[in-house]
Amino acid sequence: SPSRGGSHRVRPPFLRSVVSTPPDQSASKPSPEAPVWLEEVYGLVAEKKLDTAIDVLFDHVDDLLLAGEFARCDELLKVVDTERLDTNLLTAALSITRRAAPKLPFRARFVERVEERLRVLAPERVERLLYGLR
Repeated sequence: SPSRGGSHRVRPPFLRSVVSTPPDQSASKPSPEAPVWLEEVYGLVAEKKLDTAIDVLFDHVDDLLLAGEFARCDELLKVVDTERLDTNLLTAALSITRRAAPKLPFRARFVERVEERLRVLAPERVERLLYGLR
């Protein structure tokens, strides 16, 4: 999918393994591991390259959802480190997963985690930021 800048992102080969791994394998892991691209997102946030970070997040999560990989996406919500994301990325994660919420059992807890983090980052704007995203 095209990014905001109009260029086309090439999917890294590791995403194919994330998408093609059978759900039963991830379900048997006691503690799910974050995909490699999530570290890229954290790094971009640290470098204040927020538009690029949002593009990476949207591209990968959108791919999972379009592929019907709801269990993988739900596992992703369990491992996202909300401490390493800013308000933009936290709300972006809620936005991209909102329509699939009925198929993402962990999303309700993820919303709670995001809300807790937003109360630290932007206490006066929490309700405004979460409007329509729960």
